[in-house]
Order: sequence, then structure tokens, then C-alpha cells
Amino acid sequence: MDLAVAPDILIRALSSPDWPSKPIWGSKLRHLHPMFDRFNIELLQTLEQLIHNTLANFAQRPDNRDHLKLTIGSQFGESVLPVLDVEQAVVFGGGAAIGDDFWLAVDLRSDAQDPSVIGNHFGQHGCNWVQVAPSFTAFCQELSISIPE
Repeated sequence: MDLAVAPDILIRALSSPDWPSKPIWGSKLRHLHPMFDRFNIELLQTLEQLIHNTLANFAQRPDNRDHLKLTIGSQFGESVLPVLDVEQAVVFGGGAAIGDDFWLAVDLRSDAQDPSVIGNHFGQHGCNWVQVAPSFTAFCQELSISIPE
């Protein structure tokens, strides 16, 4: 991920003393989406982690693109949910256990300044990306995270 893609609001939130450094119980967020019942969530802690925790590598292989509903907008055109454009998203968290195959990302297609928060879940139709908060600000409010100016 190119750090220039990361929205300023996410970078500022990482520096908040309220940014959770320990896993968040999924039950605390289940009102946002039922999928949270299955996972404890861990948020990335550094800019370096934001850069290295990208789904772009998964999107290079057609079988992964299909399985995880990923696309590369510059190569395949615009997309909407339940498909994730890896060039228009920044992963900032995911399942706390190895093998959870769950990610949280900001979706820059909605608003580059205060993007929506999306997560993936596997259902009877495979992987789908769904909105879990209308904005990053709303997501932070749910977790009582203050965003420094």
C-alpha cells in the first residue's frame, strides 16, 4: 500500500491514546454487524503495519480475487460492494487469531476524507465485503476512540 492512499483521519487515529492496543471482543461490535460475534478484532498499531498489511498481493491471483471478492480497479474497472477494490482500501485491522481470514478496511470509494469502514464475511455465497460503519469517525465513536486534530 502506498501511504499516500491512507486517509489522514486514519493516520491521526493511530496516534490517539484511545486507539486499542489489545484485541477487542467481537461481542462489543456485534450491533454493527452480526459477523463480529465470530471474531475478536485486532487493530494495526503503526504506519508500517498499514503499509505491509495489504490485500493487493491476494488480488494478483485470479483464484484469490474470486474467492475473496477482490479487484484491482486500474486493471478491471470500477466496482461496488460486495467487491473490494484493493487500490481504494486500506486495511487497518482484522481477526485476532491466525486463520480468521477477516479484515477491516476503510473504503475510499465512499469518501476519501472520512471513508466508510468495511469488513468481509463468508456466507453461503462465499466472501462478501459489507459496510460496518458509514464513516471512520462513526466507527471510532463506537469504540470511544478520540481522533486527534
